[in-house]
Amino acid sequence: MGPSTSERIWRRVKTYLRIPIVALAVFATCECNAQIYRCEHGGKISYSDQTCEAGAKSTKKAYSPSTASGTLDLQVVVTSYAVAGQDYESLLNSMNVNGPKGFHGLASWKIRKGFTTTRAKDGCRIATVYLTVTGEILMPRWEDKSTASADLQRRWARYYDALKMHEDGHIQNGRELGVLVKERWMSLGTLPCERLPEIAESEYQRVYGNLRSRDKEYDARTNHGATQGARF
Repeated sequence: MGPSTSERIWRRVKTYLRIPIVALAVFATCECNAQIYRCEHGGKISYSDQTCEAGAKSTKKAYSPSTASGTLDLQVVVTSYAVAGQDYESLLNSMNVNGPKGFHGLASWKIRKGFTTTRAKDGCRIATVYLTVTGEILMPRWEDKSTASADLQRRWARYYDALKMHEDGHIQNGRELGVLVKERWMSLGTLPCERLPEIAESEYQRVYGNLRSRDKEYDARTNHGATQGARF
Protein backbone atom coordinates (compact mmCIF):
# COMPACT_ATOMS: atom_id res chain seq x y z
CA MET A 1 0.00 0.00 0.00
CA GLY A 2 1.35 3.46 -0.84
CA PRO A 3 1.98 6.25 1.63
CA SER A 4 -1.01 8.31 2.72
CA THR A 5 0.89 11.59 2.46
CA SER A 6 2.35 13.24 -0.62
CA GLU A 7 5.79 13.72 0.92
CA ARG A 8 8.27 11.09 -0.24
CA ILE A 9 12.00 11.00 0.31
CA TRP A 10 13.96 8.39 -1.54
CA ARG A 11 16.99 6.62 -0.11
CA ARG A 12 18.40 3.12 -0.21
CA VAL A 13 17.84 0.98 2.86
CA LYS A 14 20.90 -1.04 3.77
CA THR A 15 19.59 -3.16 6.65
CA TYR A 16 17.82 -6.39 5.72
CA LEU A 17 16.45 -9.32 7.64
CA ARG A 18 16.88 -12.56 5.79
CA ILE A 19 14.30 -15.27 6.43
CA PRO A 20 15.17 -18.79 5.24
CA ILE A 21 14.11 -19.51 1.69
CA VAL A 22 10.96 -21.52 1.31
CA ALA A 23 11.40 -23.87 -1.62
CA LEU A 24 9.19 -26.44 -3.25
CA ALA A 25 10.10 -28.71 -6.12
CA VAL A 26 7.30 -30.07 -8.29
CA PHE A 27 7.94 -33.04 -10.56
CA ALA A 28 5.58 -34.09 -13.31
CA THR A 29 5.35 -35.92 -16.58
CA CYS A 30 2.94 -35.33 -19.42
CA GLU A 31 1.65 -37.45 -22.26
CA CYS A 32 -0.38 -34.98 -24.32
CA ASN A 33 -1.44 -34.85 -27.96
CA ALA A 34 -0.37 -31.71 -29.80
CA GLN A 35 -2.56 -30.23 -32.53
CA ILE A 36 -0.29 -27.90 -34.50
CA TYR A 37 -1.36 -25.63 -37.36
CA ARG A 38 0.93 -24.76 -40.24
CA CYS A 39 -0.16 -21.33 -41.40
CA GLU A 40 0.95 -19.88 -44.76
CA HIS A 41 0.09 -16.26 -45.49
CA GLY A 42 1.78 -13.84 -47.87
CA GLY A 43 4.63 -16.25 -48.47
CA LYS A 44 5.39 -16.55 -44.75
CA ILE A 45 5.02 -19.81 -42.83
CA SER A 46 4.36 -20.04 -39.10
CA TYR A 47 3.36 -22.77 -36.66
CA SER A 48 0.94 -22.45 -33.78
CA ASP A 49 -1.43 -24.44 -31.59
CA GLN A 50 -4.06 -21.79 -32.42
CA THR A 51 -6.09 -21.75 -35.64
CA CYS A 52 -4.59 -19.65 -38.42
CA GLU A 53 -5.72 -16.08 -39.02
CA ALA A 54 -8.36 -15.39 -41.63
CA GLY A 55 -7.06 -15.68 -45.19
CA ALA A 56 -4.14 -17.93 -44.32
CA LYS A 57 -3.71 -21.40 -45.76
CA SER A 58 -4.00 -23.81 -42.87
CA THR A 59 -2.68 -27.34 -42.48
CA LYS A 60 -3.33 -29.13 -39.20
CA LYS A 61 -1.19 -32.01 -38.02
CA ALA A 62 -1.54 -34.14 -34.92
CA TYR A 63 2.04 -34.69 -33.82
CA SER A 64 2.97 -37.56 -31.55
CA PRO A 65 2.22 -37.15 -27.85
CA SER A 66 4.68 -35.47 -25.55
CA THR A 67 6.46 -37.56 -22.94
CA ALA A 68 8.27 -34.59 -21.43
CA SER A 69 9.12 -34.43 -17.75
CA GLY A 70 9.44 -31.21 -15.81
CA THR A 71 10.68 -29.70 -12.56
CA LEU A 72 9.44 -26.45 -11.04
CA ASP A 73 11.31 -24.89 -8.11
CA LEU A 74 9.46 -22.22 -6.12
CA GLN A 75 11.54 -20.00 -3.83
CA VAL A 76 10.38 -17.10 -1.66
CA VAL A 77 12.68 -14.76 0.27
CA VAL A 78 11.39 -12.15 2.74
CA THR A 79 13.58 -9.11 3.43
CA SER A 80 12.89 -5.99 5.47
CA TYR A 81 13.73 -2.31 5.83
CA ALA A 82 13.98 -0.51 9.16
CA VAL A 83 11.34 1.93 10.43
CA ALA A 84 10.93 3.61 13.82
CA GLY A 85 8.40 5.68 15.74
CA GLN A 86 6.76 5.87 19.14
CA ASP A 87 3.47 7.32 17.89
CA TYR A 88 1.22 6.84 14.86
CA GLU A 89 2.39 9.88 12.89
CA SER A 90 6.11 9.26 13.31
CA LEU A 91 5.81 5.56 12.47
CA LEU A 92 3.71 6.29 9.39
CA ASN A 93 6.19 8.93 8.26
CA SER A 94 9.06 6.48 8.73
CA MET A 95 7.36 3.98 6.42
CA ASN A 96 6.59 6.73 3.89
CA VAL A 97 10.21 7.87 3.88
CA ASN A 98 11.92 4.48 3.88
CA GLY A 99 9.44 2.30 1.98
CA PRO A 100 10.32 0.90 -1.46
CA LYS A 101 9.23 2.97 -4.46
CA GLY A 102 6.73 4.97 -2.44
CA PHE A 103 5.02 1.89 -0.97
CA HIS A 104 5.17 0.27 2.44
CA GLY A 105 5.63 -3.24 1.04
CA LEU A 106 6.79 -4.63 -2.28
CA ALA A 107 6.73 -8.04 -3.93
CA SER A 108 8.54 -9.09 -7.08
CA TRP A 109 9.20 -12.34 -8.87
CA LYS A 110 11.38 -13.56 -11.68
CA ILE A 111 11.62 -16.80 -13.58
CA ARG A 112 14.55 -18.78 -14.93
CA LYS A 113 13.57 -21.22 -17.63
CA GLY A 114 15.06 -23.81 -19.90
CA PHE A 115 14.45 -27.14 -21.56
CA THR A 116 16.24 -29.95 -23.31
CA THR A 117 15.10 -31.44 -26.60
CA THR A 118 15.27 -34.79 -28.27
CA ARG A 119 14.81 -35.84 -31.87
CA ALA A 120 11.75 -37.81 -32.92
CA LYS A 121 10.75 -39.47 -36.17
CA ASP A 122 8.76 -36.47 -37.40
CA GLY A 123 10.61 -33.60 -35.73
CA CYS A 124 11.83 -32.62 -32.26
CA ARG A 125 10.20 -32.49 -28.87
CA ILE A 126 10.93 -31.13 -25.44
CA ALA A 127 12.41 -33.82 -23.24
CA THR A 128 12.81 -32.03 -19.89
CA VAL A 129 11.58 -28.67 -18.61
CA TYR A 130 13.47 -26.73 -15.93
CA LEU A 131 11.81 -23.73 -14.26
CA THR A 132 12.75 -21.74 -11.17
CA VAL A 133 10.44 -19.02 -9.87
CA THR A 134 12.03 -16.75 -7.28
CA GLY A 135 9.88 -14.34 -5.32
CA GLU A 136 11.03 -11.58 -2.98
CA ILE A 137 8.88 -9.67 -0.50
CA LEU A 138 10.15 -6.48 1.13
CA MET A 139 8.37 -5.57 4.38
CA PRO A 140 8.83 -2.91 7.10
CA ARG A 141 10.61 -3.87 10.34
CA TRP A 142 9.64 -1.75 13.35
CA GLU A 143 12.85 -1.27 15.29
CA ASP A 144 11.53 0.26 18.53
CA LYS A 145 8.22 -1.58 18.75
CA SER A 146 8.83 -2.94 22.25
CA THR A 147 8.71 0.51 23.84
CA ALA A 148 5.60 1.72 22.00
CA SER A 149 2.07 1.70 23.37
CA ALA A 150 0.00 -1.48 23.27
CA ASP A 151 -2.62 0.24 21.07
CA LEU A 152 0.00 1.18 18.47
CA GLN A 153 1.45 -2.32 18.53
CA ARG A 154 -1.98 -3.83 17.87
CA ARG A 155 -2.55 -1.40 15.03
CA TRP A 156 0.83 -2.33 13.56
CA ALA A 157 0.13 -6.06 13.83
CA ARG A 158 -3.17 -5.76 11.97
CA TYR A 159 -1.60 -3.63 9.25
CA TYR A 160 1.48 -5.81 8.87
CA ASP A 161 -0.58 -8.99 8.50
CA ALA A 162 -2.86 -7.42 5.88
CA LEU A 163 0.10 -5.96 3.97
CA LYS A 164 1.90 -9.32 3.98
CA MET A 165 -1.25 -11.05 2.73
CA HIS A 166 -1.44 -8.59 -0.17
CA GLU A 167 2.20 -9.11 -1.13
CA ASP A 168 1.71 -12.89 -0.92
CA GLY A 169 -0.95 -12.47 -3.61
CA HIS A 170 1.67 -11.06 -5.98
CA ILE A 171 3.96 -14.01 -5.28
CA GLN A 172 1.08 -16.37 -6.06
CA ASN A 173 0.87 -14.85 -9.54
CA GLY A 174 4.54 -15.71 -10.04
CA ARG A 175 3.91 -19.27 -8.90
CA GLU A 176 1.05 -19.59 -11.37
CA LEU A 177 3.32 -18.33 -14.14
CA GLY A 178 5.76 -21.15 -13.50
CA VAL A 179 3.03 -23.79 -13.33
CA LEU A 180 1.36 -22.62 -16.54
CA VAL A 181 4.60 -22.33 -18.51
CA LYS A 182 5.62 -25.83 -17.43
CA GLU A 183 2.26 -27.25 -18.45
CA ARG A 184 2.28 -25.46 -21.82
CA TRP A 185 5.81 -26.57 -22.69
CA MET A 186 5.23 -30.15 -21.60
CA SER A 187 2.13 -30.37 -23.80
CA LEU A 188 3.75 -29.18 -27.04
CA GLY A 189 4.51 -32.65 -28.36
CA THR A 190 6.64 -33.16 -31.46
CA LEU A 191 7.19 -30.09 -33.65
CA PRO A 192 9.36 -29.11 -36.59
CA CYS A 193 12.87 -28.91 -35.13
CA GLU A 194 13.60 -25.45 -36.51
CA ARG A 195 10.38 -24.01 -35.04
CA LEU A 196 10.41 -25.59 -31.59
CA PRO A 197 12.40 -22.85 -29.77
CA GLU A 198 10.29 -20.12 -31.37
CA ILE A 199 7.00 -21.80 -30.46
CA ALA A 200 8.16 -22.47 -26.91
CA GLU A 201 9.19 -18.84 -26.44
CA SER A 202 5.92 -17.65 -27.94
CA GLU A 203 4.00 -19.77 -25.44
CA TYR A 204 6.09 -18.37 -22.60
CA GLN A 205 5.56 -14.75 -23.66
CA ARG A 206 1.82 -15.32 -23.97
CA VAL A 207 1.54 -16.73 -20.46
CA TYR A 208 3.95 -14.11 -19.06
CA GLY A 209 1.93 -11.26 -20.56
CA ASN A 210 -1.30 -12.63 -19.13
CA LEU A 211 0.16 -13.01 -15.65
CA ARG A 212 1.74 -9.55 -15.69
CA SER A 213 -1.62 -8.08 -16.63
CA ARG A 214 -3.24 -10.05 -13.81
CA ASP A 215 -0.62 -8.71 -11.38
CA LYS A 216 -1.45 -5.12 -12.32
CA GLU A 217 -5.18 -5.82 -12.15
CA TYR A 218 -4.69 -7.30 -8.68
CA ASP A 219 -3.21 -4.01 -7.44
CA ALA A 220 -5.99 -2.00 -9.09
CA ARG A 221 -8.73 -4.25 -7.71
CA THR A 222 -7.36 -4.19 -4.15
CA ASN A 223 -6.10 -0.59 -4.26
CA HIS A 224 -2.64 -1.91 -3.44
CA GLY A 225 -4.00 -3.92 -0.52
CA ALA A 226 -6.29 -1.28 1.00
CA THR A 227 -9.43 -3.34 0.38
CA GLN A 228 -7.70 -6.29 2.07
CA GLY A 229 -7.23 -4.32 5.27
CA ALA A 230 -3.78 -2.84 4.54
CA ARG A 231 -4.65 0.64 5.85
CA PHE A 232 -2.42 1.96 8.59
